[in-house]
Amino acid sequence: MRGFGAFLAGLFAVVAFAVLLPTAWVTANIADEDGYVDLSRGVLEDAGTRDAVVSAVSDELGGQTRQRLVDLGVPQSLIDQTLAGVEGFVGQGLASEAVVDAWGESQRAAHRDMFRQDGSGFVVELGPLVNAVAVQAGVDLAVPTSFPIEDDSTASRRAVQLIGASPMLAVTAGLVAIVGALSAVLLARSRGAALVWLGLGGLLGVGLSYVGARMASASDVTAGAGAGDQVVSALLDVARESYDGLLGRAALGSAAVLAIGVVVVIVTAVSRRREPIAGP
Repeated sequence: MRGFGAFLAGLFAVVAFAVLLPTAWVTANIADEDGYVDLSRGVLEDAGTRDAVVSAVSDELGGQTRQRLVDLGVPQSLIDQTLAGVEGFVGQGLASEAVVDAWGESQRAAHRDMFRQDGSGFVVELGPLVNAVAVQAGVDLAVPTSFPIEDDSTASRRAVQLIGASPMLAVTAGLVAIVGALSAVLLARSRGAALVWLGLGGLLGVGLSYVGARMASASDVTAGAGAGDQVVSALLDVARESYDGLLGRAALGSAAVLAIGVVVVIVTAVSRRREPIAGP
């Protein structure tokens, strides 16, 4: 009976561990505002995303500048010449430290919009970024406080809702994993065998989490070419790299538990062989 109880406890621990990996990562890197800002800083390193952001910011700067020049009575040909280099200086501005910091503030504002009470979908907030580029270019523009690019689809809303629930799921899964693992070790007839089982289960959980994350991210990627779509795609790439790092560490930890279990089993078997056999 103890062996069966240890098996069930270990099974619960393994399943909970597989759930803990993605929920803990989402809690630390997506649900948490500072974690999301840190994660999103890697987005501008993607060339396609930079181009899309440059285009979106250039449209905002160019639109306002064109209107001002029209109001001043500047000839259309001169306006076109003036605005021809907008994307060029926007691209140069994105390389500055001030604009990179503004990108972080943009994503901080986007994070707050995503988790507001009315349940928004995915949001890319470009207001602070547009303002920083304008400052770098020496242009005085009336940048709107909120300049969002939103994905308000049903899938996006559902993903944001799941992200909001991730902290509670992570805490629950973590408690179940800890209690299950301790129970499995304490109930097992062989502590070494229990550790081997938990180590193998941990490696299996890592593998399932890896496959599940790939399937989930692939199913939600859209083929759009807009700035919002590009940012989402680049953010997914950055998230995959970050999550793969977590899975790598989890795999090493599981392998260590497996190795310790094997050592315990071997030591226990050797010590039993060396015990003197009682005489008749």
